[in-house]
Amino acid sequence: MHGRSALVAALAALLAAAPAVPQDLDRPPDAPATTEGTGLLAGRVFERGTRDALPDARVEAAGEVAFVDDEGRFELRLPAGPCELVVVQDGYAPLRTAVQIEEGARVELVLRLDREPDARPFETVIHGRRDEEEVTRIRLADEEIHNLPGTMGDPFRAIEALPGITPVLTGLPYYFVRGAPPSGTGFYLDGIRVPALFHLALGPAVVHPALVERIDFFPGGAPADLGRYVGGMVRAETRLPRADRWRLEWDLRLTDVGALVEVPIADDLRVSASGRYSYTGWLIRLFEEDAYLQFWDYQGRLEWDPAPGHRLVLFGFGSFDQAGEEVDDGSIDGPKIQFHRADLRYRYRHGGELRAEFAAWFGYDATTMDEADDVGLTMWAGGPRASLTWSPAAWLDVAAGTDLEARHFPAPGLEEDDDLTPLTRERDAVLLGTWVKATLRPTEATDLQVGARHDVHRVAGDTENWFDVRVLLRHRLTDRLWLKGSVGTFHQPQSFLIDLPGLGSFVVDSGPQFSYQLSQGLEIALPWELGLDVQAYYSDFANLSEPDLGSGEDPFDTGASGIFEPLDGRAYGVELLLRRRLGAGVFGWIAYTLARAERDYRSGTATADFDQTHVLNLVLSWDVGRGWRIGGRFHFRSGRPYTPQEWVPDALPGVEGVCRNAGARNSGRLPPFYRLDLRVDKKWTFETWWFALYFEFINVTFTAEPLSLECDEWVEPGEPHVRLQEVPYIVIPTLGFRGVY
Repeated sequence: MHGRSALVAALAALLAAAPAVPQDLDRPPDAPATTEGTGLLAGRVFERGTRDALPDARVEAAGEVAFVDDEGRFELRLPAGPCELVVVQDGYAPLRTAVQIEEGARVELVLRLDREPDARPFETVIHGRRDEEEVTRIRLADEEIHNLPGTMGDPFRAIEALPGITPVLTGLPYYFVRGAPPSGTGFYLDGIRVPALFHLALGPAVVHPALVERIDFFPGGAPADLGRYVGGMVRAETRLPRADRWRLEWDLRLTDVGALVEVPIADDLRVSASGRYSYTGWLIRLFEEDAYLQFWDYQGRLEWDPAPGHRLVLFGFGSFDQAGEEVDDGSIDGPKIQFHRADLRYRYRHGGELRAEFAAWFGYDATTMDEADDVGLTMWAGGPRASLTWSPAAWLDVAAGTDLEARHFPAPGLEEDDDLTPLTRERDAVLLGTWVKATLRPTEATDLQVGARHDVHRVAGDTENWFDVRVLLRHRLTDRLWLKGSVGTFHQPQSFLIDLPGLGSFVVDSGPQFSYQLSQGLEIALPWELGLDVQAYYSDFANLSEPDLGSGEDPFDTGASGIFEPLDGRAYGVELLLRRRLGAGVFGWIAYTLARAERDYRSGTATADFDQTHVLNLVLSWDVGRGWRIGGRFHFRSGRPYTPQEWVPDALPGVEGVCRNAGARNSGRLPPFYRLDLRVDKKWTFETWWFALYFEFINVTFTAEPLSLECDEWVEPGEPHVRLQEVPYIVIPTLGFRGVY
């Protein structure tokens, strides 16, 4: 006890002798103990050309360091006098500037960093763990969908340059995907079906390009939540309105003008509006007084976060097209196509374990071929949908959902026709789908998804239903090599070869369309930021909505209640995608498809009418510096098949000659088709906004596309009876301006 008392007394004496140290409880620990001989440097850091703050940027001067906060602000107390300020942020060029600090004064700066050409505005993963949809999904985003040569800046046209795609004709947005007909591929925007992609087929997309943030393309093997199509799936996601400040983007082209504006009304409430309007009709009337051409579209979005984890979204969009000739009574003799959608959804998220969405939509589709005639295809539709995703463990995700779509088709005004009975009467239809999928990760290297889907389609008293199963697997063999595969069944209600707004929902005796899809492939991460994806696929089809137009018989003479007799068939091939990642100064890819599609025609099994063995796309875009970006796309595909024909003179008494088949169905090949597209962008960046001028030329090679080889019995003297028919070359030069503030 005595020793302890002595120790306490000694410590007390030592503390009493120590000098007092003043305490400043409000001063940050790393601030200087005194402001004498110092000044305060305060500022904000933004990306040049925008008003986007750069949080976590490192600011250093005179040995003092600060990091930028979420609003872009920083403060440093520095010794009085000159000093060098250095600002560093990943993906941006370092900024060095001289600063004069005055004693007792405050200096405020606004600093702007230039994005480096090699910087990635987002991460596009080609290796590492990815979700199970990567087995069959190809994702495009940012400049890959907005500045891709040959697309006129429209995101949806970017899929034309991917493997598995075969255009019906160059420039037309209708595609055969892995052997499935154009109507067999579905297009979705934020989960809502889009009945038409482009204005008047050759025009721009029906959605403003700036609204589209990314596109997912499934050439086959789509997950269970995507159904009612037997071919590919295209799923586009829109950008969220900004929550921190308003944003304006506008574009002006030779054919139309468009804009997108985003406004945060409150911390939890945001709105955006966008659209495009064409003045092409005014230009055409300068050369042809009676010609008429008009198109426009609109999109509106409202988002409200009433509480953390809860979000309400109201989204509406629509499109209108009309072309033709104005007649004396003021009506337009020509097609008029329009659709409109309104969607209200509620999203709930509880941490990372539970996510739910409940939504309801309403829409109107219409296609009229002549404004003067009371004839047209019209559909009113709508219904609810819901989905729930639960992640109880790191190795398991479970998702389930349902969607119902009710359709009403008024009588189109057509006369009764036995062959067209499903379309000539007023009818109601209901489609009900339910799905479930589970994603398992039994090991760190393996992703396995098993899904199932059940659909019911009821039209005017006729009911058909089907059940589909989907399995997707991805396994990592090494850090740079993955194996992947998918297998599944797909069903779709009967349709036409090409869908139009207001057309659909009828039943034929043979049942719905069907496909069985199998794919197997591998991915390899290569040096120089390259990724190689190779897939082999096989698809088996039944009851496809393709008329047999080459048989010489009436395709509508089926003897069954339906539009025409559906076809069976199959398709198989190999797809290769060698891709350089976006943002590395140079981006692009080589996409090659070696494919064969067959159909069981009335005359027997033969190569499909649209089959093209080789399809090649070479895409390259290069940021050359100083705001310049140049790019090109080369497209090549081998010719479609045809049935050889010959002219036989004096084949019959009293007849000069006749045309007849000279070979088996589709045993010949048309010449190949190729085209080259070029694009040049020049961007000027100012303090808080940027402006760009771009020029794009589609089909610089002025190449006409071979269409068919036909035999004509009546020709001018000296002209051959068998001649190659070509589509006149489509050349589309585009000059545009774009600005973002």
